[in-house]
Amino acid sequence: MENKEIPKYVGEKIRYFRTKRNITQQELADYLNTTSQTISRYENGVLEANQTVLFSLADYFGISINDFFPNTITETQEEKYKQLLKSKGLMDDNDNIDEESLNKLLKIADMIKNYEKED
Repeated sequence: MENKEIPKYVGEKIRYFRTKRNITQQELADYLNTTSQTISRYENGVLEANQTVLFSLADYFGISINDFFPNTITETQEEKYKQLLKSKGLMDDNDNIDEESLNKLLKIADMIKNYEKED
């Protein structure tokens, strides 16, 4: 995805999360202390939502700020991750993970998450 397409993508995600919560542009504008026209511009990709706005929206919707952006893991990267998991005995050849392996991976992910919070 090209950088010029990202504001449109982010805007579509803002619209998605807003409509999922069944709130109007005006209600969201009131929360952000802005206008419904600004929300419309965000949703149409005409105006880029800055970091402060995205963090406020993530908090409001109860999501991660990353949920506004496209997944950056490519199929090639995903295949590499699968091969790594298979080589460590955490995934079988059918891409299945047993409960014990899944729990190990979740612990690792939690450790990484906590480590990143400390930085």
